[in-house]
Amino acid sequence: DVVSLKARVDGIGWAQGKILTELETLKMQTASEETGTEEVGTGVIIEGEARRNESTNAALAEKIEEVEKKSSALIEMVKLDRKRLPAHLHNSRATSMKAPTVRPATRNGKPPPAFPMTRGEFEHITKERCEGILKAYGQPV
Repeated sequence: DVVSLKARVDGIGWAQGKILTELETLKMQTASEETGTEEVGTGVIIEGEARRNESTNAALAEKIEEVEKKSSALIEMVKLDRKRLPAHLHNSRATSMKAPTVRPATRNGKPPPAFPMTRGEFEHITKERCEGILKAYGQPV
């Protein structure tokens, strides 16, 4: 379980880096359009008259907003995974049937009400209770 969590956190970190790179690229494109500079394939920069194409600026603003939304969603996901990690680690060490479990937080930060309190309860969970837990964590049933 710890390995899969680490892989998931690494994947999120990689995605955040990619989104930040895209955001920086969009910012540089916006800055170059505002100053009226263009880069030619040979690396020579030709400065021209400042051109303001409103539709292009609007499209870039939408892209920047979209990237910012993605990055904030990823940040929230990482924060939630960090909240859940201690519970996952504790529950992975529950070896006896009477061993207590810790309820991982849901998206709203609260634990689900029907989460099993011991490993024995978890192993003998009913279908309805399981569906309630899946819904609380936002997973498909």
